[in-house]
Amino acid sequence: MEYIKDFLKNEDRESFDKLWENCTKLVWIDWREYDEDIINYIENVIQSEKLIGKSEDTDNKMGFII
Repeated sequence: MEYIKDFLKNEDRESFDKLWENCTKLVWIDWREYDEDIINYIENVIQSEKLIGKSEDTDNKMGFII
């Protein structure tokens, strides 16, 4: 939590680097990531062995389910 507070307070590169290097539970999500990949990233952090991201084509408005 210390690194998060420091980064939010200072908003500089050094604070960000410290945050990224020291927080093992931090996940960086790019808006271009597939939804199922995001689920898998989170599972890798929390290690619940219950989350699996998978998409399947289906006949609905979106054309797929996750």
